[in-house]
Amino acid sequence: MSRILLSVVSLVFLIGVFAFQFRQKVSSQSGSGRVVSNANYMGNRPINSNVSSIKGLSNIRHVDFKNFNVGWCGGDLFLRNGHAKYGDSDYDTADLKPVKYVDFNGDGKEEAFVSVDWTTSGSSGGGMNAYVFMLQNGTPVEIWSKCNERSGFVLRGKSIFYNYPEYLGDDAHCCPTFMTTDTYTWKGSDIVRIAKKRKRSTYR
Repeated sequence: MSRILLSVVSLVFLIGVFAFQFRQKVSSQSGSGRVVSNANYMGNRPINSNVSSIKGLSNIRHVDFKNFNVGWCGGDLFLRNGHAKYGDSDYDTADLKPVKYVDFNGDGKEEAFVSVDWTTSGSSGGGMNAYVFMLQNGTPVEIWSKCNERSGFVLRGKSIFYNYPEYLGDDAHCCPTFMTTDTYTWKGSDIVRIAKKRKRSTYR
């Protein structure tokens, strides 16, 4: 009986170790979808597959975002000629919208506001991903991103207005309680949320 108990305890321990290592691996791969918390912007993700071909740039406008791995808030999204097919369905597509250039942090150098409109065969129908890239040591680095279904973004001056569904409690996937708009802008050394406005969803 004691041997069986010991075997069970050992198995539980090994499962715990494996789960911890897996979480650590996932965490290390998905750290790009956050705003950095220091003035040097270290810790963000240089665009993995593109970085070798786009080092040494002096201007963010020299980045060819039409042929670029913009990422998917921790994953990959490779654009070719401004377009990507990311799933098995013909509806699983993504398209680059016009890139906008703004000096968010007021240092005299522009950052790139990049947005990708995507559709899916799933029930959400699609959404929009948005990113801000800056040059760090001649390499484009993602410093902010948001990815959500049924979402949308508007850039006004140096402020980003992010509209997305907010689910509460037992909301069905079709019917979020709120459609929420968050306002982001540069403050200190980060792009941060400065306002949140909720509106009752018309889906309910």
